Amino acid sequence: MLGVQRPPQGRLDFESVRVLGTKASAIDWRNVDGVNWLGAVMNQGNCGSCVAFATVATLEARTSIAQGAPWLRPSF
Repeated sequence: MLGVQRPPQGRLDFESVRVLGTKASAIDWRNVDGVNWLGAVMNQGNCGSCVAFATVATLEARTSIAQGAPWLRPSF
């Protein structure tokens, strides 16, 4: 909160993601082995803040993926 930046801990291993024995060129996080890692779509109303909503949704999804917890569903 005072500007201290901590280095990230751990790493995501995309090398283990395979599609029919080959490396995946894309991952659909809505269905990875039947698990949806993404949160619900938020209603931005009439304010035109689609970029802000998309950015926050990305952070929420990356938090769930990084924690390895699809049930986490953070709401920033």
